[in-house]
Amino acid sequence: AECWPGDTSWVDFLNPAARDYYANLHLYENFPSTPALGGYWNDMNEPTLFDNLYERTLPFDTVHYGNVKHRDVHNIYGMLQTMSTHKGLMARDKGRLRPFILSRAYFAGSQRYANKWSGDNWGYFDDLRFSVPMTLTSNLVGVAFYGADIPGFFGTATEELLIKWYQIGAWLPFFRAHAANGSPRREPFRFSNETQALLREAMGLRYKHLPYWYTLFYEHTETGDPIVRPLLYEYPEDKNGYDLTDQLLIGKNILAASVYTSEASSVSVYFPGENQYWYQVTGDVAKVYKGGNSVDISVDLSFSPVFYRSGSIIPKKPRVLRSTADIK
Repeated sequence: AECWPGDTSWVDFLNPAARDYYANLHLYENFPSTPALGGYWNDMNEPTLFDNLYERTLPFDTVHYGNVKHRDVHNIYGMLQTMSTHKGLMARDKGRLRPFILSRAYFAGSQRYANKWSGDNWGYFDDLRFSVPMTLTSNLVGVAFYGADIPGFFGTATEELLIKWYQIGAWLPFFRAHAANGSPRREPFRFSNETQALLREAMGLRYKHLPYWYTLFYEHTETGDPIVRPLLYEYPEDKNGYDLTDQLLIGKNILAASVYTSEASSVSVYFPGENQYWYQVTGDVAKVYKGGNSVDISVDLSFSPVFYRSGSIIPKKPRVLRSTADIK
C-alpha cells in the first residue's frame, strides 16, 4: 500500500510477536545511527494510505492476528504502535531515559506512551483560537502532553499571527513550530530583528519556566491533574469562568491569555477567585488584579498578558540557558 515513503508494509500490532519485532528494531544494534537523546514520531499511524477506495486506511476486510477484522480495531492501531515504540526505547536504554514519542493516532491509554498534537491546522487566527480549547479538552480527559503546530501547518501565516501564536503556544504543554512541505519556511531567523526579539522573548519565558513545567508533568503522573486547566477546574464555584475557553491556567498558579483577531488592541481577561489576586509578569509595568473581575487589558504586538497567582511559589530559572547541560 502507498504512503509517504512509497510502497509500504504495515505491521500487525495485534500480534505479540510482531510488537516485539517492532520494539527490537529500536535497539542500538539494530539502529546504529540513532542517538541516545532524541524523539520518535509515529506518523500516519491511523493507519493512513493514499487510497480513497477505503477512506484512506486499510481495507475494511483486512484480518489481523486472532482473526480480528481491521474495522473492529482501527482505533487502537496507533496506540499499539506507540506502545511497541515505548517498549523498544525503554529496553534500549535499560530504563535510564524517558522516551519522547509523538503520535498522530490516539486512543484511550495512548497517553501512557506518547504525546499528541492537534493535527494539521491552518495559519489563521481562528485556528490559533481553536488550539487553546482543544488543548484544555485534551488535558481534561487525561491526554495532557498536547499542543498545536505553530503557526499553523498549512498556509502562509502573517508575521503578526506568528508572534501571537508563539506567545500563547509557549504556555501549552507541547510547544513546537511545524509546517507542511509547501508552506513558506518559518524559522525565527528568517524574520525581521524586531520579530526575532519577540519570538526569543516568548521562547525565553518557556525556558525560564522549565522547572515549573517539570513539576506539573510530575504531578500529572502522580495525581492525574491536568497540566493546563480551564478556570472551572480550579474554581468550580466561580460560574463566571465556566464558558471561558480563550484563556488558561498553567497548573494553578499561572494564568495566560491571548488575542485571537488581527490588529487587536485589547483583550478581556477574567481573573478567577474572589479572594485571589493576580500579578502581571509580562509587559513593562507590573500590575495587580483582584479576582472575580473581568478587565479589558491593552495589548500590542509585543505584549501577551501572563499573571502569577498571589501566594504561589513559581520555580524558574533566573536566566535563559542554552543547553540541557546548563539547565541541570
